Amino acid sequence: MRIAWGFVITVLVFTTSACASGLPPGPTVWVSPTCPLPKSRSGAIPEDFQVSWVLQCVYPVSYSPQGDNPKSMRADGPAADLVAALRKPSDPPWNGACVDGFRSISTFALVDDSGRAVIPFVPVDGCRIPQNGVYAALDALRFRPI
Repeated sequence: MRIAWGFVITVLVFTTSACASGLPPGPTVWVSPTCPLPKSRSGAIPEDFQVSWVLQCVYPVSYSPQGDNPKSMRADGPAADLVAALRKPSDPPWNGACVDGFRSISTFALVDDSGRAVIPFVPVDGCRIPQNGVYAALDALRFRPI
């Protein structure tokens, strides 16, 4: 019996990429308005939280807390579309194949006019990939170095 190995490998790749949905946001995670560590905990955005600016942190690929500093970026102005996208619930799990070719989202925080900052939970689709609305809202902001 002959096996088409390319097909088997393709099926294995897509099968192992099948994902469940993300968890709902946990409690609010308050931080100072400086770059948090990559993969920091995240949480819900308080209902009364008014975003004044968005802090985005770009870390080197081979980041080391002992010697590397992230590139800090700031976007002033309305972030209503981003907040709306972040408040959406995650999608239910998708039991089919998932594509691994997605772009990651930099670590970011939402900051109010008094300097309080939160690390928001990012809702995901059924493959645990951040929802498209989050990407679009972040792309629409004009970040500048700080």
